[in-house]
Amino acid sequence: MIRAASLVYAIFISLVIGILCYSLVLTFSLNLNIESHFELRQRLLTNNDSALEYLKANYNTLGNEREVFLFPKENDIKTYFEGTSWGVFRKYTVISMAKRDSVRQDILMADRHLNTAPALYLRDNDSEFKIAGKTEINGNIFISGYGLKKTTITGNSGFYEPKFTGTVFRSDKILPHVESFIISYPEAYELLLLEDIREASLINSFDRITKIIEVENILENIKLKGNIIVRSKDTLSIMPSAILEDIIIEAPKVVFRSGTEGNVQVFSTHEIELEKDVKLNYPSVLVVDSDDTSTEKKIIVGENSVIEGTVLLYGNGLIDENKNTLIIEKDAEITGDVYCDGKLSLYGTVKGSVFASALLYKTDNSQYDNLIFNGKILADKLPANYFQVSLLEDFKSKEPLIIKKI
Repeated sequence: MIRAASLVYAIFISLVIGILCYSLVLTFSLNLNIESHFELRQRLLTNNDSALEYLKANYNTLGNEREVFLFPKENDIKTYFEGTSWGVFRKYTVISMAKRDSVRQDILMADRHLNTAPALYLRDNDSEFKIAGKTEINGNIFISGYGLKKTTITGNSGFYEPKFTGTVFRSDKILPHVESFIISYPEAYELLLLEDIREASLINSFDRITKIIEVENILENIKLKGNIIVRSKDTLSIMPSAILEDIIIEAPKVVFRSGTEGNVQVFSTHEIELEKDVKLNYPSVLVVDSDDTSTEKKIIVGENSVIEGTVLLYGNGLIDENKNTLIIEKDAEITGDVYCDGKLSLYGTVKGSVFASALLYKTDNSQYDNLIFNGKILADKLPANYFQVSLLEDFKSKEPLIIKKI
């Protein structure tokens, strides 16, 4: 009996020792797997960050799709690039893949703003360029051969002396061309009606299918962010209760009501209006363009409104000059490029470059051509890492800029 008990006891001890040994082996193996996973994850993250540098270095030749091994010695990690347009920007998806794991980044890219871009490019319309009042221009200007004149407006100029710091160059008879931007719809998308959206917030990441939301006249009481296109067939009013980020808006006329704030790209065929105290954060874009030469096109930036991005009013040269109007009201501020193939009335401030076919200053009783009164163009105040519109001629930048991760 004693021997039998000892045998059972020995078997029990052996089982316990076996279980402990198996647990140690299992724990060691698990630790190795975890360590291997985190090591691979770190390599994927490093590879993906390096892929962004590769993308910037090959931005102009990369094309829409490409697979590469960034580091030949690490041929287990494949990097995949996919480029599409998102409004005026290029959207790139960068994926680093190995085994069953991957790291992904979605980014918006554009051209970096040139340091040599002018403060003002005014088409040569055979008349002198005039500044008056508290007008201030910092940067080079391109104007007609009739030159620059500091002048006064009867009853308005006071004792202020307009300021210009820079060099004067001769402009051409036509405005430098800017690349035309057309909204590119993806092959697959989900179409929704605004009234069918029950949630107060809709966030659609860029690794999911694009959502296109049809709206009638008013956009309010909703948060929209990401891979979303809002479109309307009529005038669309954006209310302050609408919180918008990274989305695209398309409508014949778009009105941002006072107090609205967001980050959007807007494409219109007729008019875009910002009422007072509207703020469109970086990188916002306003575009008015139409193939119909009979259409009057207009952009209005209301008092105390702020735009961090680009404003583009397209036209057809002299044919459209008197029909296209861009008005930047008093105390309004735009940081970025302003392009107006028409008549620009500048009463506020632009921190960037202005391209205009003509300038117009209006009072209650009179109007003055080729005059800026109390307006400011401060090219030296543009932040260093800022995007630029795609000019097709001079001042074109070929240096890429990662605008933001989305």
